[in-house]
Amino acid sequence: MPGLFLVGNRKFSNDIGINFSSKFHSYLAGLIDGDGCFHIPKKYRDNNNKIISPQITIAFNSKDLPLALLLQKILNLGQIYKIKGKNAYYYRISNLKNLVKVINLINGYMRTPKINQLYNFIDYINARGFNIKKLPLDNSSLNSNAWLSGFIDAANKKRDYRIKSSNIQKNELPFYLKNIIIGLLLGDLNCQKLTPTK
Repeated sequence: MPGLFLVGNRKFSNDIGINFSSKFHSYLAGLIDGDGCFHIPKKYRDNNNKIISPQITIAFNSKDLPLALLLQKILNLGQIYKIKGKNAYYYRISNLKNLVKVINLINGYMRTPKINQLYNFIDYINARGFNIKKLPLDNSSLNSNAWLSGFIDAANKKRDYRIKSSNIQKNELPFYLKNIIIGLLLGDLNCQKLTPTK
């Protein structure tokens, strides 16, 4: 029987069978849109003949480690690793069945060009015997779910440890985030129109 636990006043199942609300799905999608990565290995084995697994990773600043631990507890999967030489951690999911579970949680809730990484990842997973449908960008109003909360949590983490070492100015926002904020202010948000085209 799956374990149940409380977050606030809501019950959640830690068996990804799944009893999560759409708010959790969208929050997780926002977190991955903001600071997650879909890693597809270029080869099956490394030089030491060790299998290279596909992965979904989310970066966390050290001060946000409790959030990473909570996600790991809620999802009941994945590992957390300290990033060498950085004040940060990775939450990494690499087991194929667990990857499929996470994809099914976030599929249909992505709002940025990172959806193309998700589509490539789904192609890779489907080539291994799965049949996951690629759902489109979420064009619903930002106040209809928790995507923006996850995305802002990711943006806050990035500001702490990534932007300092890059050429991006601290006050410079990605194109799509600027337009999302403008859309919120104007009350007219269509994310598909706001994301940059290639």
